[in-house]
Amino acid sequence: MDVVFSEDGRDFTRRDWSSLVTADPSGTFFHSPGFLKLYWEEFAEQPELQGAFAKELLAALGRRSDWRVADLHGLPADRPWLELLTEAAAAQGFGVEVSDDQNGIAPFLPIPGSYEEYLASLPAKLRHEIKRKARKLETEGGPFHVTLAQRETLEEYLDRFVALHRTSEGPKGVFMQPGMEIFFRRLGEAFLPRGVFNLTFIEVNGEKVAGTIGFRFEGTESLYNSAFDREWQQLAPGMVLVAEDIRIAIEAGCSAFDLLKGDYAYKYRFGAYPRAVKRLVISR
Repeated sequence: MDVVFSEDGRDFTRRDWSSLVTADPSGTFFHSPGFLKLYWEEFAEQPELQGAFAKELLAALGRRSDWRVADLHGLPADRPWLELLTEAAAAQGFGVEVSDDQNGIAPFLPIPGSYEEYLASLPAKLRHEIKRKARKLETEGGPFHVTLAQRETLEEYLDRFVALHRTSEGPKGVFMQPGMEIFFRRLGEAFLPRGVFNLTFIEVNGEKVAGTIGFRFEGTESLYNSAFDREWQQLAPGMVLVAEDIRIAIEAGCSAFDLLKGDYAYKYRFGAYPRAVKRLVISR
């Protein structure tokens, strides 16, 4: 095995490591060459160095003299890569420091084979709250249904999602800058046809009042981003939609629902547990 370093963005297509990602139980959509190619092209000014093959990677780094610090983010504490990379770095004589990552909790939800089993697995209070919110939305807002973007509706759905996102309060409201919007659109165009990119809306009386974007990859649905109409805030359509996203993931055969980084209270209302995410700093 040989580790090859490259600064050529074309290597994302010339060197396809998709099979390694799917073979690794810790592999996620965010490690796939397709996602990283788009990320590289849109945000190449701020690339993140990420792990590859523990011992081989660290041995290859040891043969290079043009670096002082490797700063690795986003390593789940309950996956093997944190320990493997730490041990490999120590074996090379490097300095090692493990700390909590920024937003160092990523709530994670293992899910069973049916939505009924999922609801039954929740504490009674959470189960009641999920059902209550759906009833309240329907009673006070009107009958609702869930719809997913298709190829022919992707542009229209993304237009609505971007518009809703920009009405958000605080930092989230300025997140969807033109460059980020282009990135989201390219993600949809590239990965919706492959069944990975999911843009879901909850509609009430024909109006899209809340939307989510997620990625389905190797049995895990990852909730990537969300937005909702502020005028509907009191009826919590976003919360109802996340519960529906879990239902859709279960029906698609997923075994996990990853709510990703951000230790927000609403994520635990669906039964997730607080998975720690670490930062590994390796220095000569």
